[in-house]
Amino acid sequence: MQGWVDRLLAQGLYHFTPEEAYHALGEQGAGADVALSRLVARGRLVRPVKGLYVLVRPEHRLVGAPPPLSYIDPLMHHLGQPYYVALLSAAALHGASQQAPQELQVITDSWRPSKTVGRGRIRWIRKERLAMSATQVMQIQTGNVVVSTVETTAADLVRYRRYAGYLDNVATLLADLGAHLRAERLVDAVHGDLPTAQRLGFLLRVVGHGDLADAFRALLDLDAARLCPLDPAAPTEGALRDHEWRLLVNTDIDPD
Repeated sequence: MQGWVDRLLAQGLYHFTPEEAYHALGEQGAGADVALSRLVARGRLVRPVKGLYVLVRPEHRLVGAPPPLSYIDPLMHHLGQPYYVALLSAAALHGASQQAPQELQVITDSWRPSKTVGRGRIRWIRKERLAMSATQVMQIQTGNVVVSTVETTAADLVRYRRYAGYLDNVATLLADLGAHLRAERLVDAVHGDLPTAQRLGFLLRVVGHGDLADAFRALLDLDAARLCPLDPAAPTEGALRDHEWRLLVNTDIDPD
């Protein structure tokens, strides 16, 4: 088993199922499972979910596992669930300057508990209309990974702000991403969610992307939009009104 795993590594292959190991070695049952368990105990393999083994390259053995981004695609295919890398993780892949995310954030269509493998952590976030979200495929060292487009990333950062460090950090990221955003694609990204559109447009203006905010607003129908708070978790008493975006500005935005 060890020799076969080493050959996989030499071939640039990074994951396999127990059935693939059984077929390759002509052995299955308790003996093969014990051999796999021993390799897990020795830190040569990790099993992020039942039925999938991931090889641990030498440079990752001190931290117990490869980074989750390197195996999230085969993991999600193994689970049979649609997904995309999102929020802080997607913003980093799109070039937003920030500290490295402490977890891999993944949007899928059903709830799953967070998972820690070695020192890496995967957080799954449920999104009902996932199929409507624009994504792209990025190539990484171990293969391909599905990532939210820059516009989907921007909308998700506002919509799921509590996973993104709240509005100050969202504003910081939008300042970096703004040059890559297109107004017509932002309209598609908000899926008709007017409160998200209102907050997103306001934040884009705050961080210096006024032309983009103007173009975005021109494509929106805000006549029927309700007055809503910039921060739903903060009190609105005494908040100033932003008539352009129909917002109660009930918090100060202080991007880094």
